[in-house]
Amino acid sequence: MKRIERKLHKMIEEEGREETARAWARLEARLNEMPQYNTPKKSKKRLSPKLKKILVSCASVAVVVAAGLGFSLGFGLQKPVDEDRYCSANDYVSAPSEKTLKDYVLDYQVSVLYLDWYDEAGEYFNTAYKLKETEEIVCFHETLTDEYWNYVNLYVTDNKTEIDLLSNFNLTTEDKSIINDITVSYMINKDVSYSKFEYQNYRYFIEINFVYTDLDYTEHTFNIVEQLLQSANG
Repeated sequence: MKRIERKLHKMIEEEGREETARAWARLEARLNEMPQYNTPKKSKKRLSPKLKKILVSCASVAVVVAAGLGFSLGFGLQKPVDEDRYCSANDYVSAPSEKTLKDYVLDYQVSVLYLDWYDEAGEYFNTAYKLKETEEIVCFHETLTDEYWNYVNLYVTDNKTEIDLLSNFNLTTEDKSIINDITVSYMINKDVSYSKFEYQNYRYFIEINFVYTDLDYTEHTFNIVEQLLQSANG
């Protein structure tokens, strides 16, 4: 390997370690700020054993060091797709996005639903999945914490695109319910819920990792889906 190539790889590795350390520091600070409950029952059940695993996953999302790190992201979801397509991991790269889903909606005036929790959320992370050839964003992933510090992962694609990243939703969503006149497929699996639906020209996939376990998981999942659908009304 040429000398300049070795230097470049070393710089990327060092930047990744620094970003990881900063992300962990932010997460640990937020964890210390989590609200405490006076009721013994709720205090005992509030944290699931999966919390650290969830935090690790979210930290990893926040510090993705991809080949395209540092490029300015455009929002490709506003461009209509004429034919069905399937995107595999070989077709796209992922990178953190400084813009939120709401930012893209307001900037590009697209009819994409989002959860407007940014002022109240303990943490949120944004990741864009972008085609290597055209730099079109084929999936946008936003992770936010709700009022109970459950981690809510929202994925958005257009209704012509399938992406291997979301294949887990095809395997797990079995039940159906009608929420605000929209058919929603969902499944509750231990401390995780999966739900998906299509609205206008977009598909929405929601994964909730329950940290606060003293909840009706199905009801809470439906409430979040309803909040997402209500964002269509501004």
